[in-house]
Amino acid sequence: MLDIFFPGFAEQAVRLEGDWLGAGDYYIPLDDGTIKDRWGVVHRIGTDGKFVQWITGPLVNAKDPDEYEFPKSEWLIKDPELPSRIKYLQQKGVFVKTLITNP
Repeated sequence: MLDIFFPGFAEQAVRLEGDWLGAGDYYIPLDDGTIKDRWGVVHRIGTDGKFVQWITGPLVNAKDPDEYEFPKSEWLIKDPELPSRIKYLQQKGVFVKTLITNP
């Protein structure tokens, strides 16, 4: 299965666990309960872990969408953990859309 590599993200990101829908994935911790995802979107996790608030994103102050470096095709990578992350989210009741192609 494929995922997207974001330059500079893996060096700062840590895997977050817990009982919330984003658990098991990697984020950049900013402070207690505030995180940044691989797309550059900042979220705050509620104290009970059941609410995730959108704080800001990389295009908030952009005058042009081209100011954001959108993923390129060469950033696609094979991610051996992706199937288990998808299964985890599905078990939590989250709708997950996947594209399956035959080789």
